Amino acid sequence: MFAKKKDFWASAYHQNAPKLLALCRRYVSDAGKAEDLMHDAFITAIHKQGQFQNKGTFEGWLTKIALNTVLMHLRQDKQFNKMLHQIPTEDSTKNTFDSDNETMSTRQLIQSIDFEANTLFEIINLLPEHHRTVFNLYVLEQFTHQQIAETLGISVGTSKSHLARARKKIQLILIQKATEMKQNQRKFMYLPILGTNASYLDKLFQKKLSNHVIQPKTLPPHLKHLFENAPIPMHTWAVYGFKGTISILTICIGLVTWKAFKTPLPSVQTSTVVTQKIHQMDFNRLQNANQVIDNQTIVQSKPILKPMMPILKPIEMRMDSPVPVIIKKQIILRDTIYQMQDDD
Repeated sequence: MFAKKKDFWASAYHQNAPKLLALCRRYVSDAGKAEDLMHDAFITAIHKQGQFQNKGTFEGWLTKIALNTVLMHLRQDKQFNKMLHQIPTEDSTKNTFDSDNETMSTRQLIQSIDFEANTLFEIINLLPEHHRTVFNLYVLEQFTHQQIAETLGISVGTSKSHLARARKKIQLILIQKATEMKQNQRKFMYLPILGTNASYLDKLFQKKLSNHVIQPKTLPPHLKHLFENAPIPMHTWAVYGFKGTISILTICIGLVTWKAFKTPLPSVQTSTVVTQKIHQMDFNRLQNANQVIDNQTIVQSKPILKPMMPILKPIEMRMDSPVPVIIKKQIILRDTIYQMQDDD
């Protein structure tokens, strides 16, 4: 069943807030600010709920709003914009990620460790903010460099440069952590190679952080009040996704089945009424018929014959205990006295 009006947004918050908060934390290292941005995303969703036209899932729509909220916050930061538009110098490009010259032993060392999602999340937060933003958009949000350039207002070449520096920084941190873990004989295992060149780093983060969540703090009172009084989007079934669709189908099938069982079967009362009408028709035909014997008209007197079939009272039959009923029809003929007229 669909949630009540006062429970709709509260339910959507509890289901989606952990994942949206993790998204905000990947771009904003300050935990408090990231949670405020996540709350702003829900407020924006309530105000713009009329724009949700069921083109995709409700969760995907909320994720897009949260991402736009975070990017808007970053674009308003002057320091972020300054670093974002900074043109790389020749010296700074020497340490960029060079996947072609990377040795196989480096990839195997990184892939030999089963890094946890929280570890990779912490590594992302170690990146400079402008590098982190481009890395998140390209690797985790699946943006192209052209889309990143249009979103952040930079050139495609600048986007590629920031991504290369982010990968190089991540590679160095992963090598350091993998070496420490092997030296300390911590848990490690050889994993299948995820890809070649830089793609194996991207797939590592995609695999571990695609479902990463961070539980938010207690729901603020002002947001709780807004949830209780906000209207429900028109396409509310999308909140429940596949489960909601299954519930609707189950309800429809149940209603059809219930209606089929409630349809009355032919009852004793129906059969009795039909039998009564047949006997009444026979009796009327006997009363109104003129008899002709030896070319003489016989005036039929009122017959002594009376309908022997008594009018049966309807018998109630419960559907839960059907009782077979046998109706026996019997016609009894009696002598009828006729008076002949003289032909004087």
